[in-house]
Amino acid sequence: MLRQAVRSSYIGFFGTPGLPEAAWLSGIGGLALAGLERVGGGPRVPARRATRDYLNGLALYRANMLRRFTRPTERRTSVPVQALAPTHDAFMVDQLQSNAGRWVDDFRFHRFQGGHWSVRSRPAPVARRVRAFVAEIESGAPRPVRNLTAQQARRHGGAFAGQVAVITGAGSGIGRCLAFELAERGARIVAVDVNGPAAERTAALCSLVTPGSTAQRVDVTDAAAMHALAAWVRDEYGVPDMVVNNAGIGVAGPFLEASTEDLERVVDTNLWGVIHGVRAFAPMMVEGGGGGRIVNTASAASYLPSRLYGAYSATKAAVLGLSRSLRGELAGRGCPSRRSARA
Repeated sequence: MLRQAVRSSYIGFFGTPGLPEAAWLSGIGGLALAGLERVGGGPRVPARRATRDYLNGLALYRANMLRRFTRPTERRTSVPVQALAPTHDAFMVDQLQSNAGRWVDDFRFHRFQGGHWSVRSRPAPVARRVRAFVAEIESGAPRPVRNLTAQQARRHGGAFAGQVAVITGAGSGIGRCLAFELAERGARIVAVDVNGPAAERTAALCSLVTPGSTAQRVDVTDAAAMHALAAWVRDEYGVPDMVVNNAGIGVAGPFLEASTEDLERVVDTNLWGVIHGVRAFAPMMVEGGGGGRIVNTASAASYLPSRLYGAYSATKAAVLGLSRSLRGELAGRGCPSRRSARA
């Protein structure tokens, strides 16, 4: 609330008598706004506006903002709503936008790579999100999130409402638990596992909470299969909001006693599975321009040596190093790579 109050302080200035008009008429206000647009991700050449436009904007703020603050009323809608929350918005915190799901029956929330003026500075990615939203509504697809109780809304805030999360290794363990948690927060899950029935079970349970979840049987060690999965997801759902490369196996025992087949299997699954996942999905997420998240499941074994988990530790340390490198490479392109711990 304090951060949002600071970002909204300009509203108080707009409410003062005479000063905003003087700022616009003197030209100072226009220069200040142009500077804010450059900092906040606006177009390279800010749009020139007539003084009358500025004054009309002031009138709108004065007619609505104070009255809403002093006499708030709860307003709900059954009209489907999609919120695009820019990652570098100078005036809004995304918690405020995601919490709108508390008053909307059918709410979709997407973090969006860009600033406050993305509609003008990056219209193509915004238009793609809008087209996808319209297509979903017109197709009669199931609502991505159920009506939440007030208590659930306060907990979840709709932070993943309408988003698509692809999770490998979703048939059991961490992958299944993460699928349940994201589904409860409104995400549609693509549960991926080499064990097809286990993935289907996860998807079925997720669909009880958030309709639209599905399962795919895929071996993450197969690069062609992972690229086929990515193409299928794009055709069925559009560019995903989150990809979790979670599939992994453990091989215990002294390293010198491990067979070549065991070592190849753990490297292929734990490391190459992550590499295939990143290479299959990251290009489309970058090209889409709307941002997203790539989460690679690592382990405390990335940091701690072990007499019994040498091969496992080596693969998880590699995942950690890869994720750190990808974070630097992709952060400026709207697709940050993250790592998570796995016991």
